[in-house]
Amino acid sequence: MRAMSADPDKRYASAADMLHDMEEFRKNPSLTFMPAMDGATAVVSKMTAAVRSGGGMTRSEAERYAAARAAKTGAMTPEQRRAERARREAEKAAEKRKKTMIIAILSAAVALVLITVIVLIATRSGGGSAADTTTSTERAGEVQVPNFVGERLDNINPDDYPDLKINLQHVEEAYSDKYEKGYIMEQSPRAYDIVKSGREIKLTVSMGKEEIKMPNLVDMTDDSAMATLQALNLGLKITIKDESSKDIRQGNIVRTEPKADETLEIRQEVILYVSLGENKMPNLKGDTEENARARLNALKIGVQIEVLYDTSDEFEKDRVFRTDPEAGEQLEPNQKIFLYVSKGSGKVRVPKVIGQSRDAAEKTLNDLKLSVVIVEVYDDVEPQGTVISQSILPDTEVKEGTVITIDVSKGKDPSKTEPTEPPATGPTEPADKPTDETAQTP
Repeated sequence: MRAMSADPDKRYASAADMLHDMEEFRKNPSLTFMPAMDGATAVVSKMTAAVRSGGGMTRSEAERYAAARAAKTGAMTPEQRRAERARREAEKAAEKRKKTMIIAILSAAVALVLITVIVLIATRSGGGSAADTTTSTERAGEVQVPNFVGERLDNINPDDYPDLKINLQHVEEAYSDKYEKGYIMEQSPRAYDIVKSGREIKLTVSMGKEEIKMPNLVDMTDDSAMATLQALNLGLKITIKDESSKDIRQGNIVRTEPKADETLEIRQEVILYVSLGENKMPNLKGDTEENARARLNALKIGVQIEVLYDTSDEFEKDRVFRTDPEAGEQLEPNQKIFLYVSKGSGKVRVPKVIGQSRDAAEKTLNDLKLSVVIVEVYDDVEPQGTVISQSILPDTEVKEGTVITIDVSKGKDPSKTEPTEPPATGPTEPADKPTDETAQTP
């Protein structure tokens, strides 16, 4: 009522005073606030009403309490009241922070306790499950299958597993790129399965990496043999060579290197020997001399080989361009065979020798295996011993041994030298020519 009093002197002096009284009322709702004579607020509890009705504290006691409260408050100056309010507010803030911190600490502690309890419950629950399972399986006559994969078969003792049936004499074998030979690569039932006691465990043992063997290609056609090797996907380097055979018909495989059933490696070289039939002369055109000799010696009939060298426009140097006998003809043991090996085309380009000295031009042409014919002629321009012409134009391609005629200057022709003329002189007068004066003398 004081806040709404019509008398300004009876109202609160400030909002802070009113808030103070409201806080006091919040703490003790039994209080009644009355305006004091000095403007302060007198506090009277509900007990005053009780006194008035005849019970509890007497009227005089209530009045003395209110008067003391009003006196205490009224004795403060405005600055003191403000300081007092600031102190009380600081205490409230500190108390609030303290409560907040306590609540945070208690919350963290509760959370930690809950986590610990959950972990303990989970641990105990897991342990209990395992124990219960073990007990249950033992009661039911069941057992957990151990993991044999990765173990060496020789290290497994069936007596160590009395509840299981393991027969090491009846194991399956298979190739494996992962497990070495002799190690278990598969098992059935799987590891950690729960099975009845006495269950048979089937094991599969690794044979190591699969080894690819050389197939038997003898008497296969060369095309079929090639296809068979390529199907192995080993990237083999395949070479075909000819070989005479009385037993294998022409075009079929006589033998191989490596032999059948030998282990093959990736990118290994494989040689297929193809039958020429009954000692037929192979086609050696285009082969080097070395390879031609090897193919003939492979016939193993003791042929005698003679090599002749000649020019060839068709085959490059050091290649066989003709044989005698020719390819496909029947050969006899110890027969003589002629191999004609190319020396190249035998052609050279004629160089330019005009302007060179006689000796230099002759050497240049001879180095190219060209024949030189020298003709000496008189020349009024080029000095003696200089080539002034050649019979074949430069850059012309000719065979070795072609004759080249060159004209060499002998200098100027002396027969064509003009006579020397005497120097021209003017007419002379007589020394004793008479003068006009002399002529007039009688």
